Amino acid sequence: MTLVTSLLEKWMEWSPAQLTNAAASLFMTGDIDGPLLLPLITTVILTALLLYLAASRKS
Repeated sequence: MTLVTSLLEKWMEWSPAQLTNAAASLFMTGDIDGPLLLPLITTVILTALLLYLAASRKS
């Protein structure tokens, strides 16, 4: 996911892999450079979806 995101950065602003870029930017400069909200929302939704699918398959 990180490789595809780095190659297609313009079209992958929603990718959860962008969170590593935001964290590095925050650590280095103290400010977030680039998108943060969209990758964060995508990560939360994907996590909830995968947890739901895992729980429903177990039952």
